[in-house]
Amino acid sequence: MVQTRRAARAKAKKPSVFRILDLPPELIGDVCTHLRKYDIQQMRLSCKALEAHSITSFGTRFFDHLIAFLHPLSLGVLLEISRHAELSKFVKRVTISGEELHRRDTEYHEMLYEMQTSMAKSAMDALILNEAFKGLHSLQSVQVDTGSYGCNFSFKGLRCAFSSIAYLDQDIEFHDPFGEEKTGYQRVYELVFKALEYAGMHKQVTLDLMFNLRDAGKERRLFDVDSALWIDSLSSNVRNMSFVCETDTPWFEDLIMSTRNMEQFTAVVNYNTLTLIHRSGEMFHWPQLRLFNVNDVTCSQADFVAFLTLHRNTITELVLQSVDIEDGCWMEPLQIMRQMPKLQTMRLVTLYAHPSAVSPGTHFNIYSLPTKENFLQTTGELKGESVRTALDVVIGELRMAKARHAWHRGRSYVDFRKVGAVFDGKLEWDGTVWKMAEE
Repeated sequence: MVQTRRAARAKAKKPSVFRILDLPPELIGDVCTHLRKYDIQQMRLSCKALEAHSITSFGTRFFDHLIAFLHPLSLGVLLEISRHAELSKFVKRVTISGEELHRRDTEYHEMLYEMQTSMAKSAMDALILNEAFKGLHSLQSVQVDTGSYGCNFSFKGLRCAFSSIAYLDQDIEFHDPFGEEKTGYQRVYELVFKALEYAGMHKQVTLDLMFNLRDAGKERRLFDVDSALWIDSLSSNVRNMSFVCETDTPWFEDLIMSTRNMEQFTAVVNYNTLTLIHRSGEMFHWPQLRLFNVNDVTCSQADFVAFLTLHRNTITELVLQSVDIEDGCWMEPLQIMRQMPKLQTMRLVTLYAHPSAVSPGTHFNIYSLPTKENFLQTTGELKGESVRTALDVVIGELRMAKARHAWHRGRSYVDFRKVGAVFDGKLEWDGTVWKMAEE
């Protein structure tokens, strides 16, 4: 009898097996938010109950951003998701790309190519987009571009039907956006805009537009910036614009001028002139501009100074790379940057100008410092108080180094080695000037 009672007490104290399904559904859902994507997928395969309890984490982690391009397989998956009673609720952002598949001499690639061209001829892509947007009631943002679907690293999102399209060839090729003119690049913008109007979402979703047309030596009109749809609703919804092309054509000037609520502006114009003033004489002005990122551009000092002055109270991030001031030096632009109250992130790389801003004297021999190529031409990415420190150092003694590039012969760029010396601890502030730190 004694042994029986002891065994019963021992059995009662033995811990029972923990079953996750004994938890309330809300706690199971909370646990899922801490799992990796792969683990969520595996857990959903275990049973119907966990599949149901994990739907919020699954939808949020996988279906928040969908990327599709103008192909029946890709748009078909987008349409299928938009019709799903649960998963469609989690789609907040959609990217539609105008890429076209490269034609190759294999039966599989020929089939994919013919599917895309047939869809374009029949205008079936427009019909699919119309229905897909109608079903995405939680949609907040749409991006339109010509290169995000084939990109493996720049955009985070679920590429619709990519595994189906690339299952025989993971290196499937899309048309080079810098090559000859492609119809997809001309059609994608109008297709998306009209689909948003058809779905009644043209006034509620924000737009990110990217243009990748380096061969734009002639006038291009990718869509009608004088249309009622663009003027009355879409133009005011644009938040982000990115250009890899020339921007000094009338159509691009009208496009940029019409977008008054821009928050992020990025331009790469291959050492052509960056247009900051409309041909009417009015400066481009975006009262909500936060990011200004320009690369491989030339501009006049007067226009650049006026633009920075107009936006100095809103800019929080500034990236200037291979920027050539044609008719002046960098002192005044740098001083305006120093006065930007909200500037928190900055990266300056190879700022060209005429060698007219060399300081007459110096408090140390800058050339006695170890030459770091990364500090000679760039500040690196700076954040917070480091931004103001770097600008103070450069403004206090602006120096120019001779450009070695053949295409900038006779030009110079801002020498950032003093900034590097400060951040390396080789210089210290004595209350008046920067001097060599004592070892």
